[in-house]
Amino acid sequence: MICWCMRRRNEEKTKAAAVAACRLHWAVAERCDHDVVKALALRHDLDAVCCVDYVSLFTDFFEYLLRIGVWKKVATLVPEGKKRFIIGTLPYVMIYMQKLIAGLPSMNAAEEVLLTDEAAMRVVGFNAHQIKDGISMRGRHRRKDGGSPGRPVAADTLGENVSAIGMEAVTDLFNHAVQMLAAQGVFPKEVTVALDPTDIETPKGFGGAGSVTRKKKLMDKRGRLTTVEVTVWGFRLIVVMETKTRIPVAAKLVQIQENGVKYWKEMITQAHKNLEGHAKIKTVVADREFVDGEIMWWVNEQGMGFVIPGKSNMDVTCEARQRMRQACEGTFADGTTRRERMVQVKRGQGKEQWVETLATVVWGIEGLAGLDTYGPSAECAKKHRKNARGHALNAVVVDTWNNKQARENEEVVFLTNLPVKNALRVYDLYDERSLIETPLNKEAKQNWHLSKPPQRTEHALHNHAFMVLMLMGLTRAYRQYQANLEADPYEKNPAADPLGFRRWRRQIERENADKVIVFVDGKFAVLHLAEFTVLVSDIRIRGSTTRDMVLAKYGVTL
Repeated sequence: MICWCMRRRNEEKTKAAAVAACRLHWAVAERCDHDVVKALALRHDLDAVCCVDYVSLFTDFFEYLLRIGVWKKVATLVPEGKKRFIIGTLPYVMIYMQKLIAGLPSMNAAEEVLLTDEAAMRVVGFNAHQIKDGISMRGRHRRKDGGSPGRPVAADTLGENVSAIGMEAVTDLFNHAVQMLAAQGVFPKEVTVALDPTDIETPKGFGGAGSVTRKKKLMDKRGRLTTVEVTVWGFRLIVVMETKTRIPVAAKLVQIQENGVKYWKEMITQAHKNLEGHAKIKTVVADREFVDGEIMWWVNEQGMGFVIPGKSNMDVTCEARQRMRQACEGTFADGTTRRERMVQVKRGQGKEQWVETLATVVWGIEGLAGLDTYGPSAECAKKHRKNARGHALNAVVVDTWNNKQARENEEVVFLTNLPVKNALRVYDLYDERSLIETPLNKEAKQNWHLSKPPQRTEHALHNHAFMVLMLMGLTRAYRQYQANLEADPYEKNPAADPLGFRRWRRQIERENADKVIVFVDGKFAVLHLAEFTVLVSDIRIRGSTTRDMVLAKYGVTL
């Protein structure tokens, strides 16, 4: 049993390949490679030496937050209703941010891997005594062995303090982070945003969770499909994502039964506010859940375009399909444009490899008036009259996709206020909405453990979800910022990076596999193992660095 637990702990440490250790002004430990190397060369006493397995892999990440103006907002977070503090809220927030970036799935995993790690706790700000004996003697007599806890805080304490932070404060922090990224030029001047909700299912007794009954198809024992009704509990996280950088720019957590269309105007307004002065929302793409004539008219009045698939039972959808069939038959072709695209794709491998040509055919339809709610509020009040007609809309009808021709009356119809002379351009704009599924929703659930908050309450889930979204955006910008600095030291426009988050963690772990973190007099340095060896001993490593080379590298003169 003991061997299994130790193996599990080692595996968890291996998975946590990218905890963001920091160079923080408030913390006890401040990075200063020069001073630490000089102390090593002069054989001064050391405070601690630890392996860099998943700690201090990104020693500049929190400095990046400080540089772009996010850290000041982080430091203002405090739990609601708490008056007495043994330690401040900032260390808890910092540890929780490390937990999320490290990809630790639960609070128990954080306690096993992160809270017991001396190097991780030192860079957060705890000293050696606090790491060994804890920050308080309270409850020591209740331990079976009466020994020290071996960690400064417990996982439950961490979860309680993070969950107690006000929801409005965490929401403001998320919005502030987006605004600071926009001020750094992360986003293009004109952006396309995708609006999409994702379900976060929870147990029935989860505090504040809503419920909805849905129909689900199941396979019975005889192999036949049957439809049953199931009740699902949980929440919906509605996210607005900028499609080029794949960074969330607005978000809202609601109960699972809520319809996202109620919050469309609020979400777009918040996204516009977060980007104001640095980027302009040019186009909004959303799922068919967000089809609402009045809101679509409001988007049009704000000078933005929209692309939304219409529902099959809507008059405007049927009108667009009928206009396309008339154009194909040649009976009526006014206001219709056909566009076709041929793409060659390689299939198979080796000698059996062959090239397949895939055809996509779309039709641009102008002047549709079948959506009677598309117009100002005053006109929509008369929508139930027999002669009521909405303002003109355009549509793109997908006739063929990748050589698969749609069945009659089942063609996908995209409603838009954009010109449709080049219907493929509008079709491609909506295709960018699919980016929110894998790079954001799926990654947030699988790699960032979105559905595993520190406590089973709505308050805890809200804080957890917004911190996940904030860190996803900040780490994307930070990674590209680092890449830009390597390519051009004067480049200061961070943007998104296509490298997957898991691969990024593995890459950073690989780059830091042979490094150690050394603490001396409240300062720390991250050094290669060979550098540390030649500094603290008279050993010479053949074919490797020498003592004089290390001193010259860090500008140390004895």
